[in-house]
Amino acid sequence: MLRKDKKILFLHRKKRGREYYILPGGGVESNESIREAVSREAKEELGINIKILKEFARFNNKGNVEHYFEGETKEKLRVVGDQNLHSFIEDKPEWIPNNQILDRKILPDKLRLTLEKYLNNNKAHHYSLAQFNFEDIRNKCPYLPELVDNINIYENSIWHSNESVFDHTLKVVEIASEIIKHIKPEIKKHLAEKVDRYSKKRLFLLSTLLHDIGKKDTIIPTENKDTDCPSHEKIGATMAINILKRFDLSLNESKRTKEIIENHGEIHLLLDGTELNKQKLTKFKSKYKNIYWGLVLLGAADVAATAPTTRKEGKDNLLFRINFYAEELGLSKKQFLELFPKPNLI
Repeated sequence: MLRKDKKILFLHRKKRGREYYILPGGGVESNESIREAVSREAKEELGINIKILKEFARFNNKGNVEHYFEGETKEKLRVVGDQNLHSFIEDKPEWIPNNQILDRKILPDKLRLTLEKYLNNNKAHHYSLAQFNFEDIRNKCPYLPELVDNINIYENSIWHSNESVFDHTLKVVEIASEIIKHIKPEIKKHLAEKVDRYSKKRLFLLSTLLHDIGKKDTIIPTENKDTDCPSHEKIGATMAINILKRFDLSLNESKRTKEIIENHGEIHLLLDGTELNKQKLTKFKSKYKNIYWGLVLLGAADVAATAPTTRKEGKDNLLFRINFYAEELGLSKKQFLELFPKPNLI
């Protein structure tokens, strides 16, 4: 990343009908260090020598660990991108103002969000819930500093295999959005009801986006080198109080969203086993009657998101949960399983 006058240099790439922005870069070769690779790529893609200032981001992207550095140069750009190697790629340098980062299609999306936080000093934004596209959350994820904080928080447990909390969150939102399309009509009708300005569906999806924001502040290692996030639900609900003030929600809408965040772990505790205690289920429905379907939908999406990485010792409980959620939501087991991420997409 090169900066001047509150602008960043990007490559505006056109590739096989797609247009987007990237930072100059490439892979590390076997005989070089990461920093040597950064210097080499700057020379190859921009035709310049650079001084590396510092690494400002590091995260997993599609199975690769990507490192991002800030640099500086006094030289003039001569070469641009990979277009010299590939005829189907057209790259043009473009200086984008810091305050337009969120308005551009910058790939990967994790970089776009990270840059916004890095360059604009963690400044929070105010949003209208109506503008969120939950079905395309991976490509249009809103900038929330609390979400960005979880990009580099990785979980290992019976359900997670070195998985970024941020990646898991987006996966759960995507699956929840898809599940809603297939559930029985009476639940759809319930979700269509408005609390004040917004429907219960949109508030549920917002709570799903925020449900694990407390994990950064609660994650700890366990004796077997796994991780645990005790009380992340309550910590996340406390964090949500300030986050929800940045949305155009009524007090009732904020309260409902916060309640789902605070209690979403309760559905997992209810289903922790291989048999359903009907008496406990009845009490559960009574206790959480206002948010019951939100908890069930979030639990179902969470199970679907983690199913491909569930360890052997969790398979019996996984099957039990799958059967419960499918029946409760009015899905066939086949319908529910078809919503699960494929292993090669994780």
